[in-house]
Amino acid sequence: MSIIRKYWTGTEDFYLAGKVLESISNGNTLLNAFKEAATYLNTNVNECEFRWNAVLADYYSMPLAHAKYQRKLKL
Repeated sequence: MSIIRKYWTGTEDFYLAGKVLESISNGNTLLNAFKEAATYLNTNVNECEFRWNAVLADYYSMPLAHAKYQRKLKL
């Protein structure tokens, strides 16, 4: 059962970002990354998606661009 978070720790943010970057570089979708992270973090997909879009996406914009470039190289 997932729980609703009132706060996120730095470790949880780092895990979510790592899953997103790994998923994108391997040719998977953001939704896939959010599902995996939600399972591990015992939360729901919507919270992971919101956390990524509201807080982490801007901070990880350069690594995300690099992950997208790596995905293109694999195609």
